[in-house]
Amino acid sequence: MAGIGGIVDLRGRRIDSALVERMLHAAMGPNDGAVARGGNETMQIYSVPISAEQPSLTWSGDGTILVVADARLDSAQPGQTVGDALLSDYERNGTLTRASLQGDFAVALIDSKKNIVLAARDPMSMRPLIFYYADGLVLFASEPTHVLATGLMPRRIHERAVAGHLAGGVLDLSWTFFDGVRQVEPSHIVTMDRDGFDSNQFWTLEPEPDTPSDRFDAATDLAGLLQNSVRTRLPVERAGIMLSGGLDSATLAAASAKTRDRYRIPNSIKAWSFAYTETPEVDERAVSGRLAAALGIPVVDVDAEKTPPLADFPSGPDENEPLYGHYQPLLERTISLAAGENIDSMMLGNRGDLVVGSDIHDLWSTFTRGGWSHLMLEFSHLGRRSTASALWLDMVRPALVDRIPSRIRRRTIASRSRQWQRWVNPEFAEATAMSVLMIDAMPRPPKPGPTGRRFQAILSPFQMRVATWMQRMHVQQGIRFVDPWSDDAIIRFVLGLAPGLVQSPASPKQISRLALETMVPRELVAPLSKTVPLPFIDQHLRGPSADNVRHLLSGMRGEELGFVREQNMRAHFEEFEKGKVLDGNFWAALTLEMWLRNFW
Repeated sequence: MAGIGGIVDLRGRRIDSALVERMLHAAMGPNDGAVARGGNETMQIYSVPISAEQPSLTWSGDGTILVVADARLDSAQPGQTVGDALLSDYERNGTLTRASLQGDFAVALIDSKKNIVLAARDPMSMRPLIFYYADGLVLFASEPTHVLATGLMPRRIHERAVAGHLAGGVLDLSWTFFDGVRQVEPSHIVTMDRDGFDSNQFWTLEPEPDTPSDRFDAATDLAGLLQNSVRTRLPVERAGIMLSGGLDSATLAAASAKTRDRYRIPNSIKAWSFAYTETPEVDERAVSGRLAAALGIPVVDVDAEKTPPLADFPSGPDENEPLYGHYQPLLERTISLAAGENIDSMMLGNRGDLVVGSDIHDLWSTFTRGGWSHLMLEFSHLGRRSTASALWLDMVRPALVDRIPSRIRRRTIASRSRQWQRWVNPEFAEATAMSVLMIDAMPRPPKPGPTGRRFQAILSPFQMRVATWMQRMHVQQGIRFVDPWSDDAIIRFVLGLAPGLVQSPASPKQISRLALETMVPRELVAPLSKTVPLPFIDQHLRGPSADNVRHLLSGMRGEELGFVREQNMRAHFEEFEKGKVLDGNFWAALTLEMWLRNFW
């Protein structure tokens, strides 16, 4: 990743170079090196290396068009630079199109003849890009804090973004947490001129037509797509992978080993696995270790219990937003260890669960194909209290929700008395229309049913935030974050498959498991399963980390600003300490408090 940014005045006013210096200082990372810069009196642009990728800043032959990119393009021809590929597309079509906009990218193009700025971002949100616009003045950068460093705009909290964070982390993808500073939405181009700006979608994710109907053919095709995705994303050497005992990272490890062996690159991949000795029921190293040994991938064990939730307290979320994971101290420590071994890129299977797993099934097709007995077999793997409960929760209700227009669902939800957690200030929730934020922000699926639900899961605003969050964590250590499961060719392929080929309750992640069996012996695949270390998290939040939580729940900044009710948050945590389940959105409120105390 490279940090890009700059200032352009489309009304011809001279730019103070000190402002760009402030942005550049905020953007500099651990791999500070040769900064690429360009411009004139009315525009000043920069690109600075942060991780393994080098800056890209390209002028047209006549010096009227400048392209700056943080990008890994699948569309670039052999020997063609990223900038040349984008410039060629623009000069041929008069705009940037899908012909060049393929891969992971954040791009800005300044055309001084047309007096416009174009800003484009990849569909899976793998590279961040934000902008600020006022009276023909354009500032763009990789992070909101880079723009705010200029002091040209007031630093104010975007309250609706805070509401979205508290309501499950789902917020409009054009928002940042700073009022007036906007994101370029994934798969959109923002066109800015002297009179304003406009955002348009340049590509829509559609299921791949004519996919195999045989599960083994589909698995073979998926394995090939994964290997191609790995090959295009990883460097030829010094690559890392976070390897668990689950299928998502295991398939990537196998695809990486196949790529390594095909191109005869010795010892180019190293894995990091988490060790849980105090809670051995969530320790997956016995499974992942056998797979890694068979693939010839050396493994470094990381003691997860040295970095439990809130291990870095009072540090917490980055200034750019309040998203902060339970595992963030552990992830940051692991990334730091990898950086110490000169790893260029770290691979994770972040989106794998959404692409081929999650709680998405086609039980209606199960019933029509196999009848009642087959349906009962699948129900037995769902863990519901009764058959009636499974029928309602897993068949009837999803089918109804799929087919009710969003405007009707929105009206129904808005009419209910309370659609937020008890610790949210109701006046704040009402003022920000908190109850309908999720419906407003979720992408519209191409069709109803399981495929539509998978589409929404993959492209959900929360997952887009997670992608940016993961990228930020890695670049702060000078490492590039790679998720081959985010390849849109893989996603289109899986969305094009019959949902029953992807998985069922009795065969979770069936397609991924079969794809892995084309790359490694079946006996290595059978033990793989998803394990979430909730016992470890709960144990530490009730024990060693409890004092830190109580400290955050005393004299809350969130209550001072009118976002939450401190007393109700304390009451919920006390119930958790006595054995009740912690509400999933409680953590979001807690990380918001950390963010507010550190930066507001």
